[in-house]
Amino acid sequence: MEEWHEVCPFRSSLTAQLSQKAIYPPKVAVPQETTALVFDTKQELVWAGNRQVPLQPEQRLNEQGRVIGFAGLNLTSYTSFFAHVDEVRDLLVHDRGIISLGTGNVRVTHRRGLQRWDIKYLHTERWRALI
Repeated sequence: MEEWHEVCPFRSSLTAQLSQKAIYPPKVAVPQETTALVFDTKQELVWAGNRQVPLQPEQRLNEQGRVIGFAGLNLTSYTSFFAHVDEVRDLLVHDRGIISLGTGNVRVTHRRGLQRWDIKYLHTERWRALI
């Protein structure tokens, strides 16, 4: 490990860039903090998971977790999709797609945004991380 050295605190600066680049529909929701972040090992992508809360008080029950993919050095938006009814807890990259974890379900989605499968568990505690 002698040849390794830290260049800059990359994760914190990247999280700030992702928060600024996230695109949300106007008057529908406001962006929240990034809850999960992972680098894609198969393509030049960065995946960020967060939650989106509606602005109208009567729609507060409809919090939705959103997964956003960013491409290239400029972090241009690649794809974005709703993954969970609550926040995205963790993300994992697989050969066939992106695995995202909510509090009660696990979902696998193609990199283009199409859902492959979704498993919901009714009798579980609030999950925190994928291992």
